[in-house]
Amino acid sequence: MAIDFIRLVENDLHQQARKIGRNYFFKCPFHGGGNEKTASLKVTNGDATHNPGFYCFSCNEHGGAVGYFLKRGYSLEDARRIVGEPAQPYTPRPADEIYELPDNPPGPAWQKRAREFMAYARKQYDTFAQSRESKTEFDMTDRETGEKITQRMVPVEWWLQRGLSVLTGQHWGIGYNPKDWYISRADLGLPVEEGKSKVWLPQGFVIPCQVGADLWYIKIRRPQGNPKYIHIPGSVPALYMAENLVMFKDRSVVFTEGELDALLAWQEVGDLAGVATLGASTNAKRFNVATWGLYLLYPKYRFTVYDLDEAGQKGAEDLARFNFQRLTLPQVMPFDKDITDYHNRTGLFREWFVSELAKYPGALLALTSQESWIW
Repeated sequence: MAIDFIRLVENDLHQQARKIGRNYFFKCPFHGGGNEKTASLKVTNGDATHNPGFYCFSCNEHGGAVGYFLKRGYSLEDARRIVGEPAQPYTPRPADEIYELPDNPPGPAWQKRAREFMAYARKQYDTFAQSRESKTEFDMTDRETGEKITQRMVPVEWWLQRGLSVLTGQHWGIGYNPKDWYISRADLGLPVEEGKSKVWLPQGFVIPCQVGADLWYIKIRRPQGNPKYIHIPGSVPALYMAENLVMFKDRSVVFTEGELDALLAWQEVGDLAGVATLGASTNAKRFNVATWGLYLLYPKYRFTVYDLDEAGQKGAEDLARFNFQRLTLPQVMPFDKDITDYHNRTGLFREWFVSELAKYPGALLALTSQESWIW
């Protein structure tokens, strides 16, 4: 049965579709709180050979009409009713009992071009980002008032103000892109859409997620503007810093909400617990056990230290089904919300973390001297 999926999405998002060529776009509700400036969610009604579907060119969320409404939080029954599918004669199994297929990293063309970009960005991190000639404006939060301010500084100064060391960035392959530029979608092995032949690589700190020999995603943290983070199209959601978890068999692992908090936690307590992140609180609901579940089999305890806001609360609840215990950070100022805020304001993140893990028998086991050389 044919459906007007575009109209259904308009009604759901309370947006009017933006027509570009033959395609229709919306501001994507699956990243950035739905507040992106440029509509990146492509929605199609399908045709004789293709079903209705959606694809976000920023966060890579995709699927069919029923899948869209499932991702929007509707039950399977309601999603089918909305798109007009007939009622099913069986009761669907709970979501956590449905078998998942493993994710795969981006293909060879994407890998090649992404590695070239990362090689360039890492050189810039070691040179341009630390040069006095590279000052740029960064959106900041005033630590005393919580007001949004703009400061002009050398990029590495912003990095250091977050409590991160230059060596931490080098260890995890952080890069820096000194200016906006564009590369061909075809070079990344991506389909060329009408009116979209290039990929935007904005200025900012470049965060690669590499597991084993494969790059899974590249994210850029912009100095200014919303959204703060841009995924390079073709990226696949993954478990950032996954490989450091394998050293913590019968010990503890902790998931943070984002990559910068994960880097800071690894820097401060990486000898006490494995640290990783799914990259955003909303990714907790889509955690692919078939791909990443193996990393959770051997730790004795699993913890989350998510942000002190509604999204952080929801993300921690979504991971609780995998037996994660939430550790709630103290909030010194009303506008503090994450590990970085607490660490920079008190310098006591490690002490707090040790006191929290001490509440769980056997959770506080540091790496031995023979293991710690890896960390």
